[in-house]
Amino acid sequence: MPLDTLAYFTEEHKKGVNFGMFAYIPHILSLGNIDVKDVNIINWSVAPVHA
Repeated sequence: MPLDTLAYFTEEHKKGVNFGMFAYIPHILSLGNIDVKDVNIINWSVAPVHA
């Protein structure tokens, strides 16, 4: 995760406001299918588990 993204998340969380989840993270647009069968699924409704 880019350091700018982490700083943005931290600052906006301190303000107590809703904020964009993908700030400063590059996006890729595709006209074709993308195989996601082995991708980790993130459930934003569940707190992360830190090992």
